[in-house]
Amino acid sequence: MGHETSYYSEPENKIEEERRMKILNEGVEQLNTAGIEASGKLLKGDAVDKIVEYAHTIGADLIMLGHQHRDNWLERWWAGSIPKALIEHSPCSVLVVIIK
Repeated sequence: MGHETSYYSEPENKIEEERRMKILNEGVEQLNTAGIEASGKLLKGDAVDKIVEYAHTIGADLIMLGHQHRDNWLERWWAGSIPKALIEHSPCSVLVVIIK
């Protein structure tokens, strides 16, 4: 659940942040193992704003993100399109990978 529909206590926030860091670190490790120099940074806030801001800060040439199609029309409407918004505001190329 996102912050729009629930309230997290401090212990729950810490657990969720640790889970996200674990996913981020595993992804960075996989890229580095494959010979791709990568680093990760966990940012908090509006996804599009933070990604665009960080891309400007580091002078990114490419932003790559995953996207999973949603079957439920309400989920699609509520979630909006982060990839679409990111493409509109990005200072560089954006590669969207469909996750099945």
